[in-house]
Amino acid sequence: MNEKNLRNLKLRKIAGSVNERRLEQNVPNPFDDFTEIRFSIHRQEWVRLLILDHNKKIIHHLFDGQLRAGVYRILWDGKTADSEPLAEGSYTYKLEAGHFVAIRKLEISNQ
Repeated sequence: MNEKNLRNLKLRKIAGSVNERRLEQNVPNPFDDFTEIRFSIHRQEWVRLLILDHNKKIIHHLFDGQLRAGVYRILWDGKTADSEPLAEGSYTYKLEAGHFVAIRKLEISNQ
């Protein structure tokens, strides 16, 4: 695991073995400070968790590395990789794990 990813975005393994890959809806949604994204993988594999804008352009790699089977959560502050706050609006996040791909929408509300 990339220790830089763990420190900056607070990725944590919260449970052991699971039977499937899954990407959960972020909570809270919409958010203005932090949001939590949970996902699970059923075996050790390379995982990418990305934030995309409305044009499907990658604006942040939340995680890109090898993980063991389990349930993970990551806290994200709504900022780009350069620590710039994103504008209020709709974005998508994408989990890639092996041949599995899942996409969900999230909302940033700067209130």
